[in-house]
Amino acid sequence: MLRKRLQVLRGHTKDISVKGVCLLVPQIHLDGRHLAADGRALEVQLEMGNGEPISMLVAPNRYERLEDAELGCSYLIGTHIVSMDEGDRVRYESFINDRLQAQPA
Repeated sequence: MLRKRLQVLRGHTKDISVKGVCLLVPQIHLDGRHLAADGRALEVQLEMGNGEPISMLVAPNRYERLEDAELGCSYLIGTHIVSMDEGDRVRYESFINDRLQAQPA
């Protein structure tokens, strides 16, 4: 049996929260698929810079084309988190809490 090679699109996060992630991506289509309009969940791996990536399944809520590209990315995809491994969730929420505590009041 032949497995189709997994297509990968690299991007950046614009905002993150315990319920969702806003993604900056260079294109809105990948392998003939519209990333935000077909209702399918996306597999996302966040490289947090402090160890292994955090994997999650997200569902797009909205997308928009940016007038001015940011970090080489022309599209913004707002998503909500559908599922995440419990260990990844603990690391993800810890990362968010650490960043919130580091912000000046």
